[in-house]
Amino acid sequence: MKWINKKEFGKFSVEEYKEDEIENKDDNNKNDNNNNKIILLKMNDNENRFNPINLKYINQALDYIESMEDCCCLITTGTDESKYYSLGLDLEWVKPRGKSSFFNLLYDLCVLLERILTFSIPTISCINGHSYAGGAIFSLAHDYRVMNDSKGFICVNAIDNNIPLPPGLIDTMKCKINNPSLYRDFVLMGKRYGGLDAEKLQLVDRTSNPSTILEESIKLAKEIGSKDKLTFSCLKIESYKLVSQSLLNKDLGQALKLKMFD
Repeated sequence: MKWINKKEFGKFSVEEYKEDEIENKDDNNKNDNNNNKIILLKMNDNENRFNPINLKYINQALDYIESMEDCCCLITTGTDESKYYSLGLDLEWVKPRGKSSFFNLLYDLCVLLERILTFSIPTISCINGHSYAGGAIFSLAHDYRVMNDSKGFICVNAIDNNIPLPPGLIDTMKCKINNPSLYRDFVLMGKRYGGLDAEKLQLVDRTSNPSTILEESIKLAKEIGSKDKLTFSCLKIESYKLVSQSLLNKDLGQALKLKMFD
């Protein structure tokens, strides 16, 4: 497994997957690798919390990926050394800056989620470790999720942090979680799930051990990355049109009742 053409955006990086020659030779069904680039967006900021600086660099990385030709799939993940995928909003950054800064940051997260939700190529969230709060919703916004089977939890703990969520975040989770009991436990009660339980409940699509989780994500990318890019993009845009509108709507709904700064 080899990654080439690394480009850095702050503490985030974009790389292309290059198949080994032996692997390439053995795959009879494989198309020309140059025309089917699997792209890795690696988040290298340990807890990978969302603040204006990190969001700026993530969006720059996505701009760069969208400018590339012949990409077939995007994988996002944390670093190999970290036990985190993402812990969501950077509350330590925002608390000293007040309520208006919090709402601005929350809206910027909604914009990022809308971008991932409707991204023009298939997306895979390779959940290497803990995926909490906005990080968990970021994972859900992807088309597929592959999770570490032995360490890390996925959890939306807004209830425990006393943070009411805006309509866009709620609608994102509703469109991805069809089981009412699971939605109740995951969203309303803030229950956390390890990889194996998350797979059983279909919160994630696959699990793998820490040493092979990225390889499993690449395997999945090869399976799903051959679809026509334009058609796939159009289908996603239509499928998530109402959720997109909700995410981009600046009406924060019940989130305005936040008490954190009172």
